[in-house]
Amino acid sequence: MPRILELLRRFDVPATFFVPAVIAQLYPDEQRAIVNDGHETGMHGWIHELNSELSVESERSLMMRSADVLEKITSKRPTGIRTPSWDYSDATLQIIREMGLTYDTSLMADDSCYELLENEEPTGVIEIPVEWNS
Repeated sequence: MPRILELLRRFDVPATFFVPAVIAQLYPDEQRAIVNDGHETGMHGWIHELNSELSVESERSLMMRSADVLEKITSKRPTGIRTPSWDYSDATLQIIREMGLTYDTSLMADDSCYELLENEEPTGVIEIPVEWNS
């Protein structure tokens, strides 16, 4: 991580690091270094769980705890999420909205940003699509 941060610093490139909360707890100094260098830490679950296999209550609890841990360590509340394993349940978007997150980067439905819809209504949550490149 120090080498990555140095490279980003050298070329003045801002970045977002999506970090499971358990990893943030294991390496808190690394998370603080990311934020101190002007980068963003986004949510990436508790320990890379599969949201679609959790109860709504468990999913909500893990997402809230994840945000709390990242905020406690970095002093900044996350505003975005990449769901663990890029996995969505029927409740994921609702929980994202409840948490006041402004963007998600878990879906691969397009090659440009778009607003997520829930029941065919705009949500205010922006999707920044990802792509698997090999």
